[in-house]
Amino acid sequence: MIALNQIGIIVFGKSEPNLGFLQEGKNYNIGQNTIINNEEHQICRAFGKVFEMNVESVCPLENFRKFMIFSTCRSYIPEEFFNDEEIFPERMEEKGTMYVEAEDKETLEKKGEIAFVKASNVLGVIYNSKSGNTVLKWRSTKEDLGKVTGEASANSLVNLFEASVLSKSYAYKTNENE
Repeated sequence: MIALNQIGIIVFGKSEPNLGFLQEGKNYNIGQNTIINNEEHQICRAFGKVFEMNVESVCPLENFRKFMIFSTCRSYIPEEFFNDEEIFPERMEEKGTMYVEAEDKETLEKKGEIAFVKASNVLGVIYNSKSGNTVLKWRSTKEDLGKVTGEASANSLVNLFEASVLSKSYAYKTNENE
């Protein structure tokens, strides 16, 4: 059951839940699943299709750094690197480039395809997922704040919210703009 939903519903998988069709006519169907008291809702079926969302937000560099870690190397980043706000993951692959543009940068360690770099005075960060479904840029605007722009897949959206790059209010604003 989904009740009092204000953000939206995303259905993943190959199952075809019967969410109903409430317009009068031959396709009228109240559905088999319980979705009640939703103030506004958008239902997106992502059955084998790429779900992407345009992103435009302002956040601290540290939050975008955590998003990169959550998306790529959370399971094996050394704890001291995770806790150091100046250490970023980088990946220099044709697909899935992650790059930190900074005044000063030093490679500390490489684990597989990820290099951990210590960067100071960061001007910008480029994040491209290996799948190509997420393409984001963080650009410094003032001190440690920057503007994030681009497109994010559903998986990346989860990490963007978890890292506080996007706030819960961002989801409400996006829904109101539709």
